[in-house]
Amino acid sequence: MSDINQENSNINESSPEEGKRRLTDTQLRIVQVIAGIISAAALVVSMFVPSSLQEKGVIAKDDLLNYLFVAVFLVIMFGRRTIENKYRLRLGLYSLALINGILAGILIYVIRIFYMPDSSASTMDELYKVLIIVGIILIILVVGILIPYLRYRKRVENGTLMPIRIPEKKEEPVHESTEEVHSGLSSIEQKIAAMMADIDKPQNNKEDSEEK
Repeated sequence: MSDINQENSNINESSPEEGKRRLTDTQLRIVQVIAGIISAAALVVSMFVPSSLQEKGVIAKDDLLNYLFVAVFLVIMFGRRTIENKYRLRLGLYSLALINGILAGILIYVIRIFYMPDSSASTMDELYKVLIIVGIILIILVVGILIPYLRYRKRVENGTLMPIRIPEKKEEPVHESTEEVHSGLSSIEQKIAAMMADIDKPQNNKEDSEEK
């Protein structure tokens, strides 16, 4: 029975560490991309929904719903920082997916403005519309996806890819060297010798005065 209890205790002790390490780096990257897309969608919705409701007269200009974007942005930033510090993770891929998602939301909003009948931008020349849309798409594909992917592949080939989890700093035990020990002993001996010399000086001075 004691052996079974010991094995159960060992399993219970190792389970938190195994639970903490149950996701691989590839799985963590996938989770970061999904979380970044969801966060970007929340930001885009909080950015455009209040403005559309205000245009329709559903809410007033000074309504608190107009500050929804600020609230969502702060929640995302503080949540990101908390996860980084608590679980010691690098969330660079999450930030990249978040930026790409925001650009995609802006692209959808621009297309909506260009082709809405009541919008002032609908009268713009079709060539300029296409150039603006293609420019945003190229920024997302080249700057947001292609260049980071090429850098990722280069780091993988060179073996310089940083792990997702930040390794914990191990405190190295401080060992005093033998030289420090000997120097410490020698300094103590010197102090004792100086003290003995100070004690002997008054006696020597007294003997010299008696002889005189």
